[in-house]
Amino acid sequence: MSLGGTIWLRISFHALIGRLLEHIADIYHVPELAHDRLLREGLEAHVLPACVRQRFALWAPPTDVIDTHTQRYAAERDVAQQLAADITGHTGMNLPEDALDDLVLLLRAAIFRVRPERARRVLVVCPSGMATTQLLIARLRARFSRLGSFEVLSMRDLSAERIASADLIITTIPLTLAPTPTVDVIQVHPMLHPEDIAALTQWMT
Repeated sequence: MSLGGTIWLRISFHALIGRLLEHIADIYHVPELAHDRLLREGLEAHVLPACVRQRFALWAPPTDVIDTHTQRYAAERDVAQQLAADITGHTGMNLPEDALDDLVLLLRAAIFRVRPERARRVLVVCPSGMATTQLLIARLRARFSRLGSFEVLSMRDLSAERIASADLIITTIPLTLAPTPTVDVIQVHPMLHPEDIAALTQWMT
């Protein structure tokens, strides 16, 4: 590629990133996302290499990524697919699936950064005994001071209305009522094992 062609590509790509940032800001109704430095850097680091790989049919090693095809990432994946259409319209190239996964994670991280702090309503469900649950609550507050407000419920007091009003359900036993698709459920050990801490940390980010 000539020097002139390289300069044109950089200018064109810079314009594409700006367009993507504006589209993201419009979709989420968050104007500051159009000027989010970390989001811009993330797009630059992932979109251009993906386009180059597609253009020249370059091989890339597989990477271990979070599964973004779950309901938890459905909203971000929908936005990522809109962005992928923008990229295709601008470059004529389709993003590979791994690059789409990267977009999903970049969007989730950006929204988490700009999302105003709010009190999340967390339901903690236990079989019946409250003593063990109070110990669990103490461990949760020590580890996750920003997680939100906790409401302890026994299984018999759990209802569809209570589930729908929650942002997160932490339970020590399998639920007998099916949660709505918009409410995440994390089953933990009453002693809050390391894998439970990892699951809650991932949910918060």
